[in-house]
Amino acid sequence: MIITIFGTGSPDKEGYKEAYELGKMIARSGHILKNGGYGGTMEAAAKGCLEDGGKTIGICIKGHKIADAGKPNAFLSEIIIKENLTERLRELLNTDMIIILKGKIGTLEEFFHAWAENLVKSSESANPIPIFLIGEKNKMLLDFLIRNDFINSEQLKHIVHLNSIDDLKF
Repeated sequence: MIITIFGTGSPDKEGYKEAYELGKMIARSGHILKNGGYGGTMEAAAKGCLEDGGKTIGICIKGHKIADAGKPNAFLSEIIIKENLTERLRELLNTDMIIILKGKIGTLEEFFHAWAENLVKSSESANPIPIFLIGEKNKMLLDFLIRNDFINSEQLKHIVHLNSIDDLKF
């Protein structure tokens, strides 16, 4: 199974450790980790996965520059280069499962895009991808969306909130 992880490029120590441990869990379960390929939670998850013998795939953008070295992180088994953000996200969503860690605007974009794609798939009778939101910050986001009538219960059917990565079952 291929598992895509979305999360912030600038995590605090706790967020980095969580992503690192998640990468280890994925490797130990015999699955493949896929993510954006750069720093932060992407690097942490890839590092944990690779250290435990897992395969890691980073989806990067041609010519993309980031603050720390402008290149993919060193813990990737495979790097796939896409022309732009749209193609990158399409490849990241070519997966069997999505896990959303704490994030910022980029993570929100990825989450909402994945969610919208799932709604289209489910209306076309295709198999939607399970999306797991991890942690209190993501729970507050879901609560806000429900409370303020941005979504209805039907739109939640492929979203699962978990308190921590320890609650994941692969």
